Amino acid sequence: MSQSSRRTLLRMALAGALGPLIAPRGMAHAAPPEGLSLGFSLYGCPGMTLPDAVGLASDAGYRCVELPLMPNWPSEPDRLDAAARRDLVTRLQDKKLRVAAFMVHLPLAAAESDWPAQAERLKAAGQLAADLAAVADPIVETVVGGKPGEWDRWRPVFVSRLKSWSTLAEDAGLTIAIKPHVGSALNEPRFCRELIEAVDSPRVRLAYDYSHFDQRGFDLVETTRDLAPLSVFVHVKDRAPGEEKVRFVLPGQGQIDYPLLLKTLHAAGYRGAMVVEVSAQIHSQPGYSAKEAAAMSFGHLSRALVAAGITAGS
Repeated sequence: MSQSSRRTLLRMALAGALGPLIAPRGMAHAAPPEGLSLGFSLYGCPGMTLPDAVGLASDAGYRCVELPLMPNWPSEPDRLDAAARRDLVTRLQDKKLRVAAFMVHLPLAAAESDWPAQAERLKAAGQLAADLAAVADPIVETVVGGKPGEWDRWRPVFVSRLKSWSTLAEDAGLTIAIKPHVGSALNEPRFCRELIEAVDSPRVRLAYDYSHFDQRGFDLVETTRDLAPLSVFVHVKDRAPGEEKVRFVLPGQGQIDYPLLLKTLHAAGYRGAMVVEVSAQIHSQPGYSAKEAAAMSFGHLSRALVAAGITAGS
């Protein structure tokens, strides 16, 4: 891809018009999606082999997946030798799936002694993306850590670390998507905007997940309009209503108005992946079925797309 083409894609991403995509080598380069592409995070497939998890997502109807790269997961880079990476490319081709993002939990609130290891994990994600033949800048999604009420304490650290990471991300060809979390220091929309503006790098954007704002009463439309233009990736899950503590559930099992959410995202210019994240609160429960979770979530989101009048992207 020429430098001018890459700059064009980057400008589109910054405008919220295109979420970066990853496609396996050998597949035709997909055009930017006109709609919102439904995906499933393989974080929702604990205990499954990577081939089985990829097959499950495809069978459910999804067009993309998120690969968890944390230690002890099947898609952890250290577990994927050259042969395993070639096999993954082939399976993604066969299933007509692309990789929407890598889940790499690298809390910014970690001790300074952990930072070198975090940098190595970012580099490993970049190498994996290269081995999967990225079409555009691959996304690495992570949370920041810290606790609610600690924003003022951690803000300078987060900004400093992300400015450093932005240089590393540029070298590795990555875009880092920072995810707000109800249980972290980054738990309000205004904090998200402050962080992105302070870091001031196209290599550091947001991963949007409204479920983390819902419990605290932040308005769906206002929050989505505010943060969608800063976001290159979207997670979707729901929140059980009427409970003091946050308990996450599958899309459609809670109170989030998904047709309104999708319509607002689309109107704000977001074009890219909407990936179901099955919370550990769900997949750690006895009797959990990844197959049922994937099918139930796909059905609800597909109906929400129709209700919102939005085309499902590739």
